[in-house]
Amino acid sequence: MEFTTNFPSIIDIKIGNEKKISKETGQVKKFKGAFESLGCRIMGISSNNTYFKSRYETKDLDEAKFITELKLFFGQNKNIIQGVIDELKNIISFLQNSFFQKIYFCSLLIFFDNSDKNKIPIVKLIDLDLTNNLKDMNNINIIKDGNSKNEMNTHNKGFISCINNLINTLNNL
Repeated sequence: MEFTTNFPSIIDIKIGNEKKISKETGQVKKFKGAFESLGCRIMGISSNNTYFKSRYETKDLDEAKFITELKLFFGQNKNIIQGVIDELKNIISFLQNSFFQKIYFCSLLIFFDNSDKNKIPIVKLIDLDLTNNLKDMNNINIIKDGNSKNEMNTHNKGFISCINNLINTLNNL
């Protein structure tokens, strides 16, 4: 897919709410700010070739500052915001209906061209931190207890709640 732009805007949002053990210390990592309350944090932001913040400047933003950064990033681009919300809902649907690995964390990349407010934004999940210990849905050991597909697919409930928190935040911009 070719994507050309005059005024690119990109944001990397880390999503997840599972507790993680630090490789360095062996201790459970503590989350701060919006990541603790919403399950989301900004890892980097660049807009219109003029506004840039690194993960070191944004990783521990509290919820109010997280929302402020989203407002600065999206501006008054209601069509872009709605496009991102629609794509996030598609991701949730995919996770609920056809994705059978547990996701701990991932990055959500949002990319759009500020010179074209009617263009659909690109929204991608990348750098998924997964566990492979879930069994194949066709395995008789899963089905034998009478569990339905919907009952079995609750392993990403916490992750999906983080995406819903982001959707609610975007709805209120």
